[in-house]
Amino acid sequence: MKPSHRVPLLLTLAGVAFGALTLHGHAARAQIDPGLRSFGVYESRPGLAPTLLGELFREGADPAHYVEHWVLYPGYENPSATNGVVVTLRPGQRAYRDAADFLARVPFGRGSRYVHTDCLDSAERPTVR
Repeated sequence: MKPSHRVPLLLTLAGVAFGALTLHGHAARAQIDPGLRSFGVYESRPGLAPTLLGELFREGADPAHYVEHWVLYPGYENPSATNGVVVTLRPGQRAYRDAADFLARVPFGRGSRYVHTDCLDSAERPTVR
């Protein structure tokens, strides 16, 4: 992936995760519910049923600092104001023991993309140095 495409993808993923996502009807505190570790990434368009277009694994026991491993399948499109794409997260279809198991077994066909996100969840605004 070209460096110029990474920033919009990461911003999109952060926006999706921080947006008004709900999991089982409860708002997620940060990017994903700390009690769950594996998620399906579903993409839908107006009038169409959601389609599984990726998987996400949350690594780390600390709810304030953890890592997300995203695998986006071919055909995944970043949501935008013009394309009508809506991305939602649902508890995963597959169970993984840990990040190594996820990375070894998650489908990763030609055209798939991997995104690594280091997450820090805090109730305080950070200061820029």
